[in-house]
Amino acid sequence: MREISECPVCGLGRFTMLFPNSYDGTPGQAAAFFLTDREKAVHGRIVRCDGCGFVLTSPQYEYEEYEQIYREVARIETPPGRGHAVAARYRRLASHVRKRVSTGRFFDFGCGDGQFLDIMTGFDCVGLELRSTAQEIQKSADGRIIVGELHAAMAAKLLTPASFDFVTMWDVIEHLPRLAGDIAALRSLLKPGGWLFLSAPNVASIAARVSGERWNCYLLEHLWYFSPETLKAFMERQGFARGEVCPFLFPADMATLASRIEQTYGVRLPVPRAMQSWTLPLPAGVMFGAFRRVP
Repeated sequence: MREISECPVCGLGRFTMLFPNSYDGTPGQAAAFFLTDREKAVHGRIVRCDGCGFVLTSPQYEYEEYEQIYREVARIETPPGRGHAVAARYRRLASHVRKRVSTGRFFDFGCGDGQFLDIMTGFDCVGLELRSTAQEIQKSADGRIIVGELHAAMAAKLLTPASFDFVTMWDVIEHLPRLAGDIAALRSLLKPGGWLFLSAPNVASIAARVSGERWNCYLLEHLWYFSPETLKAFMERQGFARGEVCPFLFPADMATLASRIEQTYGVRLPVPRAMQSWTLPLPAGVMFGAFRRVP
């Protein structure tokens, strides 16, 4: 494991522990505690920068260990019935994007099966579904989706510099072991003045402050916990204008909500089958950010 020696927001190297590590397993066992269908909600050691207040996980696994964990997670079958909530989330995110851009070519970083690409009708789009560097880069039959690793796709010239009007990344930034390097790569793909839109947990939200260590976003796979101010400062350091951030109500279905409560508190709430796909926009402590590349 590697200790974070320098804050990616302000560069200081002094941290104060907020919460001790709640996971006592090995990297090889971690896949069972990652993403929506985790056995239990756990997290690494969470610290706060003494300079700017940025919150992060330290120590973190090595990059190759995270790759192996996500390969194992990909083999875990996801229960059906969550499509309504995911579609509702993407429609809500699309409305935020369309307020700022009305046309152009965009890149969706971490696109999954391409649902957001489908929702953004009228735009020319390319998505990247993240996979390990050990896996060969592939493309979908229609050429819209690249399956592979970001830097490898760029090296293969499947993604070219200054070729996109905007980039989207939904619930991705908090997962990136190579945070600064990946954001720099995404910036290089944007045309001067292009937008980067993202969603991420907000550690300064009411949900985070009220829930404390049991906040639903303190998770083993989450490495970085931005507030609106630290997110703006980080993006400015990466070559973007200071940007704008607003709260985002996160659509979740009743089955997933009940599952998260059980994972976090150990309390099982039975949800009738007829209600399991009901979707509610929840104040879970998530934010939407819009940042423009400085030429």
